[in-house]
Amino acid sequence: MATEKTARLTMHDHLVNIGYGLSLPWTTLTYLQFVWAINRQRKTKQPVWPVAFHLNTTSRAPNQANWTLEKRGVTTHTAGALYVIRNNVKMRVFTISVSSAQAGWADMLLDCDGWTIEDKPRSTRNLKALPRPWGVTAKARTFDMWARRMLGRLLGAID
Repeated sequence: MATEKTARLTMHDHLVNIGYGLSLPWTTLTYLQFVWAINRQRKTKQPVWPVAFHLNTTSRAPNQANWTLEKRGVTTHTAGALYVIRNNVKMRVFTISVSSAQAGWADMLLDCDGWTIEDKPRSTRNLKALPRPWGVTAKARTFDMWARRMLGRLLGAID
């Protein structure tokens, strides 16, 4: 009789989840700064609210989704990255927030790049291939985005 191997979270996974819980005040502050930043330079007075995409992955880093969007001009804010077990598979669940004006474009880009999006689709069009980055990345509108970008360039992880 064969026994099924069940997926389990390691001590490292539990520590990452605890660390995310402890960083919630910082995440909340950076999210509020993101909301303020996407509304600050609008010409109309009607506010734009962020739209959240809930993504899950088994082996890809959440930052890859950020760079896929930011290379094509979409401003993002990432939160989460918890380890969970779903259907006996260990995966990482995280949330990316984008401006509601860019939600359809971001949905098409993430779907074309192969990300598993848990929400309903926000766009009816499907891209056959990812468009070539046009060389104008999204501006670093918040301090934490600027700091992450500079650190990535310093370490050679970003072009």
